[in-house]
Amino acid sequence: MLFVVVGLLVFSGCAFTQAKLDVAYQEATARKGPLALAASRDVEIGTFTDTRTETDKIGYKKNGFGQKTATIVTKRPVPDIVRNAVVTELKLNGHNPGRSGSSSLVLEGDVTTFWFDLQSNLFTVDFLGTVAMELRLRDPETGRLLLARTYQGHYAEKSRGGLDGTWERVMNVALERMIREMSTDRRLLEALRTGPPTEASSAAAR
Repeated sequence: MLFVVVGLLVFSGCAFTQAKLDVAYQEATARKGPLALAASRDVEIGTFTDTRTETDKIGYKKNGFGQKTATIVTKRPVPDIVRNAVVTELKLNGHNPGRSGSSSLVLEGDVTTFWFDLQSNLFTVDFLGTVAMELRLRDPETGRLLLARTYQGHYAEKSRGGLDGTWERVMNVALERMIREMSTDRRLLEALRTGPPTEASSAAAR
């Protein structure tokens, strides 16, 4: 029976070779959320900091005894993956991210979790992905904090085994779920609605 469990944990390539996952927010499968209800905003995208304890990896390969045999990393830096996902979602919902200098709002964040794990059962393996961030929205003129919210996405998949493509899918779904939680947050919607006016809306008011 032990050999069955060990066999379930045979990974693509060598179990002792580092795995590099191509994790990214899938724009083709994304859809508009409540953030589209706010008038279009110019949003400067600030720094996304990696505050995780282990910033050099997102998980470990393991053998049938649960021992770590190699690291799992992403092809792009984790903060860039999360930042690009946020930018994509804002664009999808009609906002204008990345306009430094003329923006009515500044958005920045910390990546607090970006982790892939697996748990071996008798005949199957549970693949687990968790992604989380703390997002902050500021008034660029005063630096006043308008919103600070934490968003998280989690996904679990049970299988008799899995290659790198399975691991990428698990992390991609976890990332998508975190962004969906952000996009459906009514507090963020209200902050976008009630934040400092854009130059266009100020000119119209005059």
